Amino acid sequence: MKRIFLSALGFCALAFAASAQDNPPKHIRFLALGELPVWREELKDGVRKGIKPPEGSVPPAATALLSGDQAIPFKMTLRAFTNVLTMAPTTPKLEIRKGKDAAATPWLSTRKPAAPLSLGVLFRDPATMSWNNPKMLLLKDDPSALKPGEIRFVNVSDKTVLVKLGTKAFGIAPGKTATKPIKEGRFRLVHSLY
Repeated sequence: MKRIFLSALGFCALAFAASAQDNPPKHIRFLALGELPVWREELKDGVRKGIKPPEGSVPPAATALLSGDQAIPFKMTLRAFTNVLTMAPTTPKLEIRKGKDAAATPWLSTRKPAAPLSLGVLFRDPATMSWNNPKMLLLKDDPSALKPGEIRFVNVSDKTVLVKLGTKAFGIAPGKTATKPIKEGRFRLVHSLY
């Protein structure tokens, strides 16, 4: 009886180890794109004080990524990459909370990244122009995503973007990306919305 029980435990341990190898942790960083709201201030007792921007005009001040049953707090700033965060293999989906702990209100929920290293490009809902219901493009961000000497363009607007890189022009549809080679040195970059 003891041998059967021990061999069953050994089989479970092997199955768990194989499962962990098949489902490694995922790593992700985020980039929130958009414009800052207009700066407003007021004069109180001879001192200028900034007025808090309206709700939904910027991403939340405190955010956390769920990793298994833990929350990993991180700071999100417009037009700046976050640190790389790790999602445990047991995490069923990508979920960001509006706060620093696992019990905080969900802010964004989507499928779990497939790539070992991903980039989540976040942007305001184009319909409401609010950060209360953000949208995200989930992009591969490992070494195979960009070769040395390449640049990636991401269009998070609701219009096609025309980009002129040096003497060549190309369009990027809404919600799409384009990767182009660039040469070392000076070159001209121009973009327009259509």
